[in-house]
Amino acid sequence: MSAATAVATDRRSWLVKTAPQGDVLRALVRAALASGLAAGAVVPRRRSATIVPTLVRDPAQIGGDSFFGAPIMPHNLANLLGELTFRPASGKIAAVLRSCEYRALVELTKLKQASLDAVMVIGIDCLGAAGPGKGAGVNAQQQPAGPDQAAWRARLAAADAAGQPGERSACAICLEPAGMGPGIVAGLVGVPAADGLLLTAPAGDEEAAKLVAALGDMEGVQVTASPAGSGAGSGAVAGAGAAAAAREQALAAVISAREAARAAVLGKWRAEEGNFAALAETLAACTGCLNCRRACPLCYCRECTFETALFDHEGQRYLSRAGRRGALRLPTEVMLYHLTRLAHVGLSCVSCGMCESYCPSDIPLTAMFAALGGEARKLFDYQPGRSPDEPLPLATFREEELAPR
Repeated sequence: MSAATAVATDRRSWLVKTAPQGDVLRALVRAALASGLAAGAVVPRRRSATIVPTLVRDPAQIGGDSFFGAPIMPHNLANLLGELTFRPASGKIAAVLRSCEYRALVELTKLKQASLDAVMVIGIDCLGAAGPGKGAGVNAQQQPAGPDQAAWRARLAAADAAGQPGERSACAICLEPAGMGPGIVAGLVGVPAADGLLLTAPAGDEEAAKLVAALGDMEGVQVTASPAGSGAGSGAVAGAGAAAAAREQALAAVISAREAARAAVLGKWRAEEGNFAALAETLAACTGCLNCRRACPLCYCRECTFETALFDHEGQRYLSRAGRRGALRLPTEVMLYHLTRLAHVGLSCVSCGMCESYCPSDIPLTAMFAALGGEARKLFDYQPGRSPDEPLPLATFREEELAPR
């Protein structure tokens, strides 16, 4: 899915302004709860210099400490939505999701670990976010006093958005900065905050229309709509059309810059670590903490083999293995663990980078999964999260799928 998909001509668009500026996403989620379209919402709340996801049912609880799209990413929210929808409640859960979070949710749904139908997805543009514990999102004085919403919004709206660096290695090579989702997408990149927030949705999406109508009924909210079926860039409403065109141009520039960065990073990884001996040296730093498995939204097993007693051996067995080899690396099975994870989730990996963010040894897991998992995805012509209707390659059989092309 590309930036062009997010602003395709079969989508309707709205420009939404609120007082104060930048409150549109809060108002949108409040409207989802107040209208009954959602029974609950996952709300990122500011706590000191970090963000804490919170399940909220009362619209009044979405206040100034709520920061949707904050430049800190302590979790891939698909992970939490899997817990909330594995056995779905009676109503939908509203969630504002980055592209990598939405795509991970799609993959979890295919793996029967979540329900996309139980989530009201509001897609949001993202140029990158810092990982947990980094104290990112500085204020105007460049002090780590917590994420500053005005500075974040200005960064996304900047005309030179393509030059904005990704805070994490995964963000710096992400080719999917545009918001994604089956319904409403909030356009931020290349759209000046003073112009409002650009919302787009499929022209025939009744739920999206109801949500925007509920938003427009809220006090202090101004909604300017383009006619249904006119296309986001039709110019039927000059403001919405101009914003959609500016966003599409900015996203194209961002993707172009990221493509070059991605090619350089993966090329370097293949040259320096693309063999077993070099990979073993890189993974030697692994402490065996399994943080990457716990942070990954797609490591879905309720019981992981590497957290069972399977690899708990008697001391004599360790001595025997060390005797055969002359020496034995401790902890053991590190290479097996990482290659098992790669085989397990490589096809569905959305390159969100949470594994690397939680690695205490700073192992370049993002590049490893992008390079090695990417080769497997090419083999099956599979792009994780591209479509909820696209079957998982290993869950289907095609007689000629591995034939030379």
